[in-house]
Amino acid sequence: MTSMIQKGICSDRVRGPSSVNVDLLECPICHDLLWIPVACQTCETSFCSTCIDRWLADNPEKCPNRCKTYIKRKCPSFIVKLLAQLQLTCYYQSQGCEQIRSLFTIDNTLTMFYVQHFCKLLCNRLPNLKQLSFSITNLDDNSI
Repeated sequence: MTSMIQKGICSDRVRGPSSVNVDLLECPICHDLLWIPVACQTCETSFCSTCIDRWLADNPEKCPNRCKTYIKRKCPSFIVKLLAQLQLTCYYQSQGCEQIRSLFTIDNTLTMFYVQHFCKLLCNRLPNLKQLSFSITNLDDNSI
């Protein structure tokens, strides 16, 4: 999976003290954190919506858990609440971004609002921020 929208989020990016068992929040198809999750009505297993759509394209109406038929339903509310508690490092952490953000917020109806993070634009247009910071701090007064 290659694009940010279709790519799952690696559980290695989860940071901070959390009582959430991240393994419960991984898609059984891609093994990344659930992204725009939906569930099977029969077994209530949650999947990334993109993953289950791809699965169903190759296996029409069959649940990956071998239920008789896959019927899409909303993701169970406890999964949504657990996902909302996660704090993630920026995708561009290796480029020097140190931001830690929530994956999304939820409102009273458990509607998911994904948190927009604009670092992608900055990190793609700037040199490696760690190197830039190092270069600036190591300049002597005569080199300016």
